Amino acid sequence: MAHILPEMPPQTIPKEVLRVFRALKSLPDSFYVWHHLALWQADAPDFLVLDEHGRALLIKVSSAAPDQASTAAQMLLIQDDRKPLGGEENALLGKFIHELNLPANQYIETLVIFPNIPHKQVLASRLKRRTGEAHRPGPAGHPGL
Repeated sequence: MAHILPEMPPQTIPKEVLRVFRALKSLPDSFYVWHHLALWQADAPDFLVLDEHGRALLIKVSSAAPDQASTAAQMLLIQDDRKPLGGEENALLGKFIHELNLPANQYIETLVIFPNIPHKQVLASRLKRRTGEAHRPGPAGHPGL
């Protein structure tokens, strides 16, 4: 079981974040997970995950519902006023990393998780992933979510 801090999630945690918290807790004990590492910031990543090799992953959990996901083809063919799925979360993660002022050779992966949307629908809704943009799996992309 992963080392997770705090060990117990806050009682006011959104249900989507709680599902991810429980899934991350089941990672092997070589993983370290921090939940809401910037308590003073309302708009911050939900989790920081470190593996045994020191690689870092910042995770933002989306509360988006299935009806908020348009297919990428729809977004390209018709005027869709909705923002791309994960766009806000991706911007938040990018801003957070930028504000860390890390050295140029230090890289942190990012991930946006959509626990409320089937994996197939998440894949159909995304345009091509650009360099530096967060990965976007749905619940089927990660067992236990």
